[in-house]
Amino acid sequence: MLQFLDLFIETGLSRETIEAFMNADPHGDGSVKDQITADMSSELLAAMGIPVKQTAQDVKQLREKDNWQRMGERTEE
Repeated sequence: MLQFLDLFIETGLSRETIEAFMNADPHGDGSVKDQITADMSSELLAAMGIPVKQTAQDVKQLREKDNWQRMGERTEE
């Protein structure tokens, strides 16, 4: 992802413009950043032999529930 950001920076776009693009969620299904994260996660899982397809919506739900910080803990549900 850092290489991706470097390419944007090389275009001369401001950091604010890049961040606005990365955080854009025009359809409510997850931001561009969520889509990239989902693709990366799916590739990593596939490389480990786990046939799971992550979606931007999956990443968005995890991010919104703050589950990133609580990974490994049992949910309250």
